[in-house]
Amino acid sequence: MPRETGATPPSKELLLQELQTAPDPIGLILDSGLNFPTSVGLIADANGRWAKDRGLPVTEGHMAGAERVVEFLRACERIPSIQTIAVWAISPDNMEKRTKKEVMGLMGLVVKYTTTLLPELMEKNARFIHLGRKRGLPPYVADFFRETEDSTANNTGQRAALAFNFGGQQERLDAIKDGICNSHQHFIETGELPDLTDGYLSQFEDPYNIGYLDMLIRTGGDLRTSGLGRIVDRAELHFPSKPLPDFTERDLALELVDYSFREKRYGGR
Repeated sequence: MPRETGATPPSKELLLQELQTAPDPIGLILDSGLNFPTSVGLIADANGRWAKDRGLPVTEGHMAGAERVVEFLRACERIPSIQTIAVWAISPDNMEKRTKKEVMGLMGLVVKYTTTLLPELMEKNARFIHLGRKRGLPPYVADFFRETEDSTANNTGQRAALAFNFGGQQERLDAIKDGICNSHQHFIETGELPDLTDGYLSQFEDPYNIGYLDMLIRTGGDLRTSGLGRIVDRAELHFPSKPLPDFTERDLALELVDYSFREKRYGGR
């Protein structure tokens, strides 16, 4: 039963208890008067470990993980305050160290599931964003990302960002290079250098205006952000032990409850 409007929010302990058996975990927390983040990131981790523990090929782990990412996106879409959802799938380092078969299989899954989700994105007025370098990707993948971005570019609702071939250090170096080139051109045209502030650099480092994530979830239990860079500098960090293929909508609701009850001072007292 939905709680009455204006009712006192339940305690964290009560909510966590109710979530264990709630048939609609997201609906339960939506009716609880909690404070939700405006932007959420997911490091989609531990597909390989999940597959290995079950004697399955790693591609089976990635497929199971992809299903959970779709569930994650659909659950976040139900929460009005969440305007940006970022999923980190693979870094440049991963691209080099994983086998070609695994990387190509992951690319195929990304194209498949994004294609499946595209009608939903359009219906919900959501925008698709690719974070990361397109160069170095197979042409069909890079072209797919461009076409999907273009087809949703005018949508003004939630933003679904896929970090694929993305690394924070790489993005910052690219931004610095672009900023230097732009400064040089500006100097040629005007005889003056632009005001080299963080705001100036951010237009190159964060062209989609993603900003800073409020909340970052990394599945699989590893306690690190793995070089995501500035995007997670101010995020509340959540490290559930479950691998991605076991991370359900219920688990997301549990993490959102924990986020809501955390005291966030951001440098204050």
